[in-house]
Formats: sequence, C-alpha cells, structure tokens
Amino acid sequence: GLLFESGKWKSPDGSWAKGKTPSLFLQELAHLSSLAVAVAFCTLRNDVEGSESPLDIYHPGAPWPEADPDKMPAKDLHKFSPRYKIVKNLRYWLGMDRTPQARTQYNAARPMPVLGGVSDGEIRMLQAAKG
Repeated sequence: GLLFESGKWKSPDGSWAKGKTPSLFLQELAHLSSLAVAVAFCTLRNDVEGSESPLDIYHPGAPWPEADPDKMPAKDLHKFSPRYKIVKNLRYWLGMDRTPQARTQYNAARPMPVLGGVSDGEIRMLQAAKG
C-alpha cells in the first residue's frame, strides 16, 4: 500500500508507478506533446526552407542533451564553426558567422529529442503542413 510521508504519497519501494504501464492514451499524449514542442522549437530555430527538420528519438531515462552549444563535441562543432577564435570573432563582427547553410548544419548537429521518435507518417504530415 501507499504511505504518506513528509506530505507526499510514497510506495514502500520509493515509486508509486513502478512496474505499471501508462494507458495508451497517456503514452500517445506524451508523444504528441513532445512532438509538438520539438516542432515548435525547430520552427523558432529558423532552419532553411525545405531542409529536413532535425528531430531525434529520446529514450526515457537517457541524459538530456548538453544545453550549452559551446560544449558540443569538437567533431560536430568544427563542421560549421571555424577552429580559431579570432576567425570566429571576425566572421561574427562582419555578420558572416551564420550563413543559412551553416545554421542548418548547426541545427542538424543538435536535433530535438521526441519521446517515442518520429514515424514516417508523422514526417510526411509535417512536411505537408509546412507552409
């Protein structure tokens, strides 16, 4: 049974939902909510028109992606950013730091995770809805 400790309900093993599978409705709700947020953020990142949306699968319990883009792995960072800081700063000052192609590569290197992934049917519907 459940125990009431410190103002919260707890099971003896520490988790009230351990071993229980959520209903299909809740699973679909979590997936579609995750997909809607990922699509909204991809839209706000302003990818080049016609480029593939960088969506990825998120596995529950996996660590979150690094929030600081400067802490990306060097192999990914150097695909779209100069190796030398002076070159990076000079390009920034001249307004040449984020060309549309570089921005698309940067966004593709940091895909938005979606609970349950994105099916082929969902991708087709998203591409059809894109105006």
